[in-house]
Amino acid sequence: MNIRQLEFFVAVYEEGSFTHAAERVHGTQPGLSAQIKQLEEELDQALFVRSVGGAEPTEAGRRLYDHAISILRSVEEVRVDMDALNGEVAGLIRFGLVPSAVRGLAPTLFSKFVEAYPLVRMTMKEAYSSDLTDYVRAGELDFAVVIEPPETTGLTIRKLTEELMVLISGPAMKQKQWAPLDLSKAAPLKLVTPSVSNGLRQNIEHQIRAGAIRIEKLIEMDSVHASIEFIKRSDWCTILPSTAMANELSSKELILNPITHPDVTSDFFLVHRTQVPISVPAQAMIELMSDAFSKLGDAVKHKKK
Repeated sequence: MNIRQLEFFVAVYEEGSFTHAAERVHGTQPGLSAQIKQLEEELDQALFVRSVGGAEPTEAGRRLYDHAISILRSVEEVRVDMDALNGEVAGLIRFGLVPSAVRGLAPTLFSKFVEAYPLVRMTMKEAYSSDLTDYVRAGELDFAVVIEPPETTGLTIRKLTEELMVLISGPAMKQKQWAPLDLSKAAPLKLVTPSVSNGLRQNIEHQIRAGAIRIEKLIEMDSVHASIEFIKRSDWCTILPSTAMANELSSKELILNPITHPDVTSDFFLVHRTQVPISVPAQAMIELMSDAFSKLGDAVKHKKK
């Protein structure tokens, strides 16, 4: 038994498929199958029930998974600990943010980080929650900040914020700045939303079907920036977490109304692979990010008063 075999085993277990596991580890299906077969022979246990539909773990496979995660995490913790010995925060971090988090954090967070940690190289990917979660599961990102991630084997999920949701409109809608708004009592909206793959859109659709949000017209835009620019000059509106608007709380071109009803949730969550401990550079970014979220939340609360 070796570390590579355990990594292959965990990939098959989490993907439920030898084909998808091979893609995840950038290997071939025959090579991966051979490694799993060798592991099964060494342990004298069948670890998966193979079928056309994929690979279902046996009882032995489920037990081995817990051990494998612990072993792989311990190996990575050694590396993290050794990296920390020199006292310098250095290395590469790869992370992802959903568009609404990018809009709120990017103007100040990244400049602060590169100034505080000049030896850290940073790669940031902007995408929707489902894609970012897949990138994390595949090991292409160290962590991601997403909206309502699914409970998925192999991922650790932690809530970062509880967002105040706001209706965002331009002067043409004639809303009163920062006045609380019950959307179930509001006139039908001309609403701009992201496409159906977005977690926030799914929450909004649920409230529309329940009759808690009434719609006159609806259009899709998969760009927060384009949506906001369009809304400034029209009688359309959108719904976003307040963090996304944190740098425009005093804008005279936009009206922000806290939504009191219905409960259109869109909180931010941190996701990372359970088997891989967060590196020292990634920890530094997450701490700075958490502090930024906290300060943005305080600024929103002050405006709300």
